[in-house]
Amino acid sequence: MYFCLLSLLSLFTYSLGTICTPPQGTYYIETQSQLAQLKNCSTINGNLRIIGEYDIYNLYDLENITDINGHLMIIDSHSLNSLSGLNNLQQIHGNNLYLDTYSVVIRNNNFI
Repeated sequence: MYFCLLSLLSLFTYSLGTICTPPQGTYYIETQSQLAQLKNCSTINGNLRIIGEYDIYNLYDLENITDINGHLMIIDSHSLNSLSGLNNLQQIHGNNLYLDTYSVVIRNNNFI
């Protein structure tokens, strides 16, 4: 009985995905290993700021994210050359706008 309940709960959790809430309302991602910590997230309950300089090479660890409740910012990530990995992102709600204006900011990257 206990095993059945655990199996049912894990199936339920898998279908709903994992809601990840950043400390202080914003994930500040500066390295590929920090990005990997979001691998199992389907919803970011806050903001996601990726400022990787030369330390982030791809966004594949974000492939499970479907929703971001705050804003998305990808700036100054010079080794990043595409947005592949955000293919399943369906909605950026913008509940907390960057500079009270923007829900998405993408600039100063090396996208092809």
